[in-house]
Amino acid sequence: MRNSTCQKQKYLRIAAFSATIFAVIGMVRCESASAARLLQVHVERDGQLVLHTYYDDGGKADAATVWRYLGRQPIMLEEETMSVEPDTQNPLRATVDGDILIRFSHVDRVLAQTKLTRLNLIRSDAQSSMWFLSEQEVERTATIAGLGPPSAVPEVDFFAVSVLVGFALLVVVFLVFVVVVASLVRRARTPRET
Repeated sequence: MRNSTCQKQKYLRIAAFSATIFAVIGMVRCESASAARLLQVHVERDGQLVLHTYYDDGGKADAATVWRYLGRQPIMLEEETMSVEPDTQNPLRATVDGDILIRFSHVDRVLAQTKLTRLNLIRSDAQSSMWFLSEQEVERTATIAGLGPPSAVPEVDFFAVSVLVGFALLVVVFLVFVVVVASLVRRARTPRET
């Protein structure tokens, strides 16, 4: 009887350890699926960098879709590169004139770029240094860049997907654990022939 109890405890420990390993592996695999792509925007005037901002996405968007990110506030800004002067009449707006280059890139890969002679920027409040483009300016610059409409395929929310997959894996691991424990209990209750 004692040998049977020790063996049952051994199986339970093995099952619990296995369930933990599977859960950790599942969570690590799902976490890597939620990695975001960090995108950089460089705005140069006459060869000098005047604005360097960052956006992020799930990594699947095409160039036309990525360009539309310019119509929202960036997630980060390189303060030391910023040399945008707000309009005196309206501090929520700025105009950059000259030989303008806008370049959207990921690491060293250019996703989209265009050259213009004028760029109109906006910001959400007068104290903010997070400049971005109005919807009209986004579309105007996208046309100049030769970009069509954004992709009809929505960007996948990898974080939400990874949470669902991780939860599903935990449910499967829990069910396997319950089946193993139930079979061990049933085996322990079954009288053995000697």
